[in-house]
Amino acid sequence: MKKLFLLIMLLLGMHAYSQNYYTRETIEGTHATYFSLSWLADGYNIIANSQSYSRLNTSALYKDGTPVYPDSYKCVRSSDPNGSILMSIVKSALPADKLNELKNSNESLLVLLVIEPDGSIAELGFILSKNSLQRSIPVDTFFEMEKQIKAKIRFIPDDKTKNIYRWFHESVSIKFKDIK
Repeated sequence: MKKLFLLIMLLLGMHAYSQNYYTRETIEGTHATYFSLSWLADGYNIIANSQSYSRLNTSALYKDGTPVYPDSYKCVRSSDPNGSILMSIVKSALPADKLNELKNSNESLLVLLVIEPDGSIAELGFILSKNSLQRSIPVDTFFEMEKQIKAKIRFIPDDKTKNIYRWFHESVSIKFKDIK
């Protein structure tokens, strides 16, 4: 009976420690609070560092305030075209055992970004699938990756894009297995 009780307590403790990131849930860390913004198709949701991050869930806007349609003109280059900066950020943020676990799972890190016309990242959210191992990454680790992404990755929009958008979306992704 004691063994059964200990097993149940262990399982409950493991569940309490894991991050779940369910829609509309607030997840507290030591240095940051993340909010699960929305479910996307097939059980994906976006987690973002602040409840005030509102542009991740809406259409991009032209300078006059009208919504941008998905197939509208946009020309932008990234300062990290091959993902090497993002890979370096992830490698330094994750413990080796977690990184190896993610490499073996064949998962990708997908980050949705809100870009200002000057190329800076205003908001970002991590897109997680329902069954992703990334859901066990602590909030503070996502926060560290967010700070590094905002500091190290920039976008270079062409003049037309700078002049017609109030802000726009981009996304970046890497496969964990590609991290050396």
